[in-house]
Amino acid sequence: MSESQSRYSIVERLTERKLMLIRENAEIDKRLSEKSIEVEEAEQELRDLEVSFAKSLELEKLNKNKLLRQARSQLRSSIEEKKAKQASITEQIQALNDALIKIEEVSKSAGTNSP
Repeated sequence: MSESQSRYSIVERLTERKLMLIRENAEIDKRLSEKSIEVEEAEQELRDLEVSFAKSLELEKLNKNKLLRQARSQLRSSIEEKKAKQASITEQIQALNDALIKIEEVSKSAGTNSP
């Protein structure tokens, strides 16, 4: 029986070793699968980040364009306002010049009519 027990013992050890190697192999596969998932998740996060940055950049660009259009509109309004005020000022100056000329003419004619 001892020979039978010896074979049994050898088979048992070999079987245990085989199971240990199978578990080790499964663990290697599991770690590899986990690393693969990590890589896929990191790649997805990068793609999501790129999309987020692109959307954020586009939104910022739209906002800046809106501000630029508003600034240009305000500039045009200011230019028109300036033209209108300058025209009014020019008219007022001309009216004052005309009044001064008339006063000067009246003064000259009044001065020549004096005894």
